[in-house]
Amino acid sequence: MSTEVILKCYQICLICIVFLLCFCQCNNEKPTEPSQPATTGTIHGTIRSAEDQSLIDMAMVRVIPGELVVYSDQAGFYSIENCSEGQYLLICSKEEFDSDSANVSVTAGQTTTANFDLTPEFDALVWQFDTDGPIYYSVPAIGSDGTIYVGTGRYLGTTSGSLYAIYPGGTLEWKVDLENNVTTAVIGDDGTIYVMDCRNVLYAFDPSSGLKWRYEDWENDDFTEVGQRNVAIGHDQTLYAYVAFDLYAIYPNGQRKWVFDPGTGGTPCGTSPVVGSDSTIYVILGDDILYAVNPDGSQKWKFYLENYDEHCYTSLTLDADDVIYFGTENRDGGYVYAVYPTGILKWRVFAGSLRPVRASPSIGADGTVYVATQACSHRQPAEVLSISPEGIINWRYPLESVHFTPDDAYATPAVGADGLIYAAAETGFVYALNPNGTLNWKQDLHCGINWSSPTLLDNGMLYIGGLTNEGGSLFALQTTSMGYASSPWPAYRQNNRHTGRVEY
Repeated sequence: MSTEVILKCYQICLICIVFLLCFCQCNNEKPTEPSQPATTGTIHGTIRSAEDQSLIDMAMVRVIPGELVVYSDQAGFYSIENCSEGQYLLICSKEEFDSDSANVSVTAGQTTTANFDLTPEFDALVWQFDTDGPIYYSVPAIGSDGTIYVGTGRYLGTTSGSLYAIYPGGTLEWKVDLENNVTTAVIGDDGTIYVMDCRNVLYAFDPSSGLKWRYEDWENDDFTEVGQRNVAIGHDQTLYAYVAFDLYAIYPNGQRKWVFDPGTGGTPCGTSPVVGSDSTIYVILGDDILYAVNPDGSQKWKFYLENYDEHCYTSLTLDADDVIYFGTENRDGGYVYAVYPTGILKWRVFAGSLRPVRASPSIGADGTVYVATQACSHRQPAEVLSISPEGIINWRYPLESVHFTPDDAYATPAVGADGLIYAAAETGFVYALNPNGTLNWKQDLHCGINWSSPTLLDNGMLYIGGLTNEGGSLFALQTTSMGYASSPWPAYRQNNRHTGRVEY
């Protein structure tokens, strides 16, 4: 056989072998399955400084709901993969910067971009005085010599408290330990310091010599663990205290003058009485009734809240015409009321769905009412509301949540002489808002701020209390507001002594 024939046969054999191998391989391959649709998406973005647009590394991005946390790399980039479809709140934070947040929607198979510009932290802090217990319900009160009085303790988690006297420079003058948690101090015209604790014990202290007397001879001493508890001081120095379902008048020497018992029931609310320009006392007793009481203890009129399940935990506020303002809450949300001194409704404003109002209203120089709300959720945070004298909402400023649970606002706003509105929230921030509802600045105090509210001095100093894991702190911040606005009620309880009365 010739060589040429042998080579052809060999080529034919190779072709057959290759064909057989390919045939077998094809028969062994499984049929291709159809690809499954994507069920998750991705969120990514870049984090920069709002000041100079420089990239920020090691900034934390937290995803809510959930507990996922990621950090930006050296290029300021972060990425969150395998996110289920839905709505998320992202909170971006880093030390020495104010936190920022963004609401994002994730679509399966797609990438959502959420960039952050972090503002360098504003620093108005002058000093910080640490206390043994949390400053939870106490708003700083200021004596005639500039001494700051503040109480410690909270209803949940602690059983005792203290009253502190602190020099204006932030050092301790004296401290008195009390049996129970302490609310806001009230200072009389003669300098006497009045303070109630959470068990309805009323104390009177001389700032130099100590305890003058204590009073607890109430007809009914039921108490609620929500809301402020402060006496009001009448123009004749009579003390007015709300306890359980009754209003008491107490002489400055600690003796009872009279008790007003309307016979209401329900749940004791957490309001504090106020005194009008004609010495009428206004107070909410029981669940849902606003009373006007004459100085002799007789009833002038009563006003029912709109809904039977509506409750009030705010201290009342009065304007120059003795119109009464207060916040309420029920299952639907929060409301702000304005009631004429005749007991007739002026207006009622819906503050928001599932946004109770527990902060007391304050009033600006032009009659605008400012109030803060609680949060509904991370996507519906606490807000500061500006309400016109006619009952129209001018603007809402959201107070973004920075913790895993929504952050509420209980602090009463303070209105400065330059028109700035100072608010605070559980976020730990103090906010300075412009009259048009935009942010002027905010200060992170790295604590929780609950019912303590801003107190302003004529030199621009702002005091506020907070709570930490270790106890509490009193903070002093320097502002541009040289005292309060020229208003009948610019801050909590009208003035820095917290007397709760309209001044002549």
